[in-house]
Amino acid sequence: MKKIIGFMIFVSIFRLSFPQDQPLRINVGSEKDFTDQEGRFWKADCNFDGGRIISNPVKVHSVNNPWLYRKARLDARSYSLSLPDGKYLVVLHFVETDSSATIGSRIFDFTAGNNNWQDFDIYNLSSGAGIPYVISTVAEVKSKTLNIVLAPKKGKTTLSGIEIIPFKQALIKSIPGEYVFEDFSKFRGNSSELQKNCTRWIVHNEITQSLEKDIIEKGKYAIRCDYRINTMGPYAEQAWFDYRINADLTGYSSVEFWVKPDGSNRKATVTFINENNEQGSIQFYLKGYDPFPVRSSLKNLGGVWWPYYSKDNPSFNCPVKGMNFHIHFDQSSVLGEGTVYFGHFRALKEETDPVTAPPSAKPFQEGNTVHIENFDIYSRNTELWSNYGWTSHGGMAMLSLDSVNKCNGTNSLRMDYAFGKRGYSGFVMFKELDLTRCNVFRLWVKPDNSGNLLKLFFAIGGRYEFHYPLFGTRPIILEIPFKSFLGRDINLKQNIEIGYWVQKNGKNDGGTVYIDQIEAAFNPSIDLSPTPYPEPYPLSGTEISRIDCGSAENKTDGNGNVWLSDRGYYWGNPSYFAGSDDYSGSPLAEILRSERFGGEGYGFSVPNGIYTVNLYFAESWEGAKIPGRRVFGLVVNGMQQKEIDVCAEAGGLYKPMVRSIKVHVVSNLIQILLHAKANHPKIDGIEIIPELR
Repeated sequence: MKKIIGFMIFVSIFRLSFPQDQPLRINVGSEKDFTDQEGRFWKADCNFDGGRIISNPVKVHSVNNPWLYRKARLDARSYSLSLPDGKYLVVLHFVETDSSATIGSRIFDFTAGNNNWQDFDIYNLSSGAGIPYVISTVAEVKSKTLNIVLAPKKGKTTLSGIEIIPFKQALIKSIPGEYVFEDFSKFRGNSSELQKNCTRWIVHNEITQSLEKDIIEKGKYAIRCDYRINTMGPYAEQAWFDYRINADLTGYSSVEFWVKPDGSNRKATVTFINENNEQGSIQFYLKGYDPFPVRSSLKNLGGVWWPYYSKDNPSFNCPVKGMNFHIHFDQSSVLGEGTVYFGHFRALKEETDPVTAPPSAKPFQEGNTVHIENFDIYSRNTELWSNYGWTSHGGMAMLSLDSVNKCNGTNSLRMDYAFGKRGYSGFVMFKELDLTRCNVFRLWVKPDNSGNLLKLFFAIGGRYEFHYPLFGTRPIILEIPFKSFLGRDINLKQNIEIGYWVQKNGKNDGGTVYIDQIEAAFNPSIDLSPTPYPEPYPLSGTEISRIDCGSAENKTDGNGNVWLSDRGYYWGNPSYFAGSDDYSGSPLAEILRSERFGGEGYGFSVPNGIYTVNLYFAESWEGAKIPGRRVFGLVVNGMQQKEIDVCAEAGGLYKPMVRSIKVHVVSNLIQILLHAKANHPKIDGIEIIPELR
């Protein structure tokens, strides 16, 4: 595919105008407005010229929002959007909808503002049908109109989604003692001179560099990186280039630079290379659209470690001769093209804005205290990483040591997270512990005001969780009684799995949270009596009741039966699997996509009598596709049932199974209890059928 720069004008007589300074998103092919799970508003298809709506019969792969690709506009000629003059990030979503497509079967040209693409072949770029391909590019509106023009060459044009994001600039404040070692002003806006200073790795995907002013901050230059990520060729799914520089960081302890992302959620890496060809890297995610700073202590840079650092002398004597810019594809993002900006690289004499524990926090006590983790034992990030495992079925996350935001000692844990399609990300570690003399967990947390849920889980015979909403930025000490965790009968002496997770609960796609001083202790004031189950939910008992576990709304299945939204549950978490066709063919497809996991069961108040209780399960988690990975006990009205291993009984992922139990109710209660054996228990649906009263 060849990308050229040109300009085309198309005028549409009938078009809607859109508000200033607000993102515009169009769900192409949709006849209704829609608000997605992240709270973003998508307008129904509008401002188009020509074409027709089609439904996508092809399964959509590896994407956070499959609903966007379920419809498209086929054979459209253009979209004409009335916008205030200014710069915008234009994001276009494509997917090949023809299951019989091959390379070259659909080719078209298109224009977005003043940027043209020729010989665009979705199937070739994405390596198949049903695989989304996303392009983000910068367009400048000068006549209050942005035109997207499509011209077929072979087959018909297709488009699935449009996003128009207004540019916002940062206000970068100077810091005493800073050393701005690269702001690209030396090239005086000459991109050709910049490119002489760059080396692209030929074997990798395409990436080009140019200079632009007033992007990250007014009056300042930034390096613009236009890249393309696909799945073809050696070292595919990544693009990078080297940049030559000469900067002596002797006496400086941290580096900072600014990034303007393209909303792709791709992982990016900036690597600093010293004169001995030793490297240190900073990783982050291209989430959102507004400029943000990336900062790291030089001693905590990942990769091949620079040998000059020691705890007694935290200074470098190592001139930097180069930087490497690297864009990656991973499971949290999609294939495609994008534009990202880097600017204002500076070194700092010392860490700024130190954060300590709140004044009310008292020192941790010894005695019965068991120190689980305080992160001072690690001197480098590589040592930390060797002790923790990333949960590959969730979104991307990165752990690093932080010497500023801490409770005490030398380091805390910094977790930078970005959500995947499951809506969570995190890490786990294993440790042999004896907690038999303890009854509480304690830890120091600095939240990021995202509103997302910090999830601490401990696998101690089963999996037990505690959830804390990340509001505010003031550090706190959390004290969590064992009884607050979901689950009971904890075995407190064994090899314990400890996890740090963040689950999406707010509008942010990611963030940064700090954790320190994790320990268990004994608090004599803690009430050790079991937490009572919530009041049972009342059902009439005169008609069939169906509960869609994990769902926030009533649904109608393929047989015309109404399922009520989730109710009557004993704790746990709702979850929704957004796969497009994974349950196709089952009349319960939409019911099986939602679930409640990690809970202890359900309780329903009913008249005394005989009932049939049908429990519906289907496994959608890749981590449990092997039998034995998720096993849990089942007790219904005090009667122990056979343990449940969904994948083993159903025969694999996305295959439904049902347990039917005859229940004789004598105390006006149907109680369904789930007990973890291996991993979280889960349930997708409950059907209660009255037989005799």
